[in-house]
Amino acid sequence: MPLRPILTVAGLPNLVAEDGEAYVAAVKALAEDRKHLSELRRGLRTVVEQSPICDGPQFTQALEGLYREMWKNWCSGRPGE
Repeated sequence: MPLRPILTVAGLPNLVAEDGEAYVAAVKALAEDRKHLSELRRGLRTVVEQSPICDGPQFTQALEGLYREMWKNWCSGRPGE
């Protein structure tokens, strides 16, 4: 299972930056666009609540799957994979 940045899972992939420069550029652009920033703040709770982040059963299934995979790797002598 590929890992995704938490902001992507939360429904906010446009806030993910690849490096420090991209992060500073994204934050600066967001700070300069007050209308977009206001809309983001207004809808943030709903976006996150409706995302997989707040889906307890799905989160638990995914976490259990990762635990199973780690256990299989450990049992097969590949604990670091």
